[in-house]
Amino acid sequence: MQVTLKHADRKQPIGPQVYAALREAIVRLRLKPGESLSEKDIASQMRVSRTPVRWALGQLSHEGLVEVYPQIGTYVAKLKVPEIMEALFLRDALECSAARLAATRMTPADIDTLRTIVEVHRAAQAANDLDAVSLHDEEFHRLIIEQSGFPRVWRFVRSARDHLMRLRNLTVPQLGTAARTVRFHQEIVEGLASRNPDQAERYMRAHQDSNFAYTQDLMRSIPDYFEGDIQQYLASPPPWSASAIAPQAPRTSTL
Repeated sequence: MQVTLKHADRKQPIGPQVYAALREAIVRLRLKPGESLSEKDIASQMRVSRTPVRWALGQLSHEGLVEVYPQIGTYVAKLKVPEIMEALFLRDALECSAARLAATRMTPADIDTLRTIVEVHRAAQAANDLDAVSLHDEEFHRLIIEQSGFPRVWRFVRSARDHLMRLRNLTVPQLGTAARTVRFHQEIVEGLASRNPDQAERYMRAHQDSNFAYTQDLMRSIPDYFEGDIQQYLASPPPWSASAIAPQAPRTSTL
């Protein structure tokens, strides 16, 4: 284990502190996918017993961030390709439809709010404040979902975004995607401001397609971080794209 963990605060419950420290290290990629975790080392670094460490690892295992193999060892879970693709598919399907609907519903005040979010996002990116970048990115997408007329859809999108968090934290430092995301967001705002559903959907789909492309880049450059069949997803466009689905001959009725 290559990361240093802070000592636990004895005045606070120990288990949640160990859990929070390990989860942050995993999500922020300080602990890499596939890296071995030692209960003994973690307990020693945080100056706690192994009992709260074992509890924390159990919680992280339940979340899919840690994998425990009895008699073998405990490891940071790799990025599972099928689950990543499901999350990308869900975001594409829901957010492109939401942008289409929001284009006819957003008020000038909503558009101004989105433009402000883009500017603060740009400033956070320039300052390399990754926490703020993530916050403003989420705020941008949440507002579009809310203004689509189906605000409860956000819980599904948020779940997919949470699932992609480690992937996103890889693309920002390794591929420099934050600046490109700001440009995509700016285009989406203009599409929404035009009140043209086709244009708003087109810009949102370009943004979602870029997420798929970034994932492909990572699978090529650091395949050891992933678990699953990478090869079937290295071709463009995404398998759920209309251009990737071959037309089928019409069925002949048997009635």
